[in-house]
Amino acid sequence: MAKHNTNWQEAAYWALQIELQNYSDFLEFSPQYSPTGKPPHLDYCIIRKTSSALIPLEIALHFATYNLFCVKTIGVPITVDFYYKACGYACNYISRIGRKNEFSRQDITLNFLCMYFPSQLIQHLIQQCGLKIEKNAPGIYYLSNDIFSTQFIITKELSPDTYLFLRYLCRQTDDARIISRLSHEYQKKRRHVIYQNYFMQFSETNSPIRHLSSITK
Repeated sequence: MAKHNTNWQEAAYWALQIELQNYSDFLEFSPQYSPTGKPPHLDYCIIRKTSSALIPLEIALHFATYNLFCVKTIGVPITVDFYYKACGYACNYISRIGRKNEFSRQDITLNFLCMYFPSQLIQHLIQQCGLKIEKNAPGIYYLSNDIFSTQFIITKELSPDTYLFLRYLCRQTDDARIISRLSHEYQKKRRHVIYQNYFMQFSETNSPIRHLSSITK
């Protein structure tokens, strides 16, 4: 099993752009960096949807105008504290955009991206907050009755046929079929910046795809 020492937050940021690239005409990606990190690290990603058009991908079915993606280091669980911090960030974000009272909680969604299903957090939300969780698709869970429309995306459970680049964000992914498909995709699209930046996150690790970012021709 390969050990990955990868900047998972940055890899996730580029993976999201790859998975949603067919809808890039009306999606704007904005990384949100921590001002205190040395070097600054990616805390969140805001995806702004500028059209009412439906995106027929499970990870985007509940998209609103602003969609906050919260990414934990792969293998680190989403805790209760992290969840409430993200809720606070979303509330603060609403207060900072637009004119006074222009946006409300219906205009922003919460999206948690992690490797494992956050069992302890979900138990807390069900028992202490009276919320409900439902599985919408493999690796995609909706949280009902929350203040924001919320989903959890579990990379380990995603189908590689639909979400190849997000699916690889998993420490135990040495699946030869997935690696072969990633290599094939990079060979076809290696001149595209989003692909270059995605694979660059693995270049200094012992990941099975680390060599791909060195292929430039």
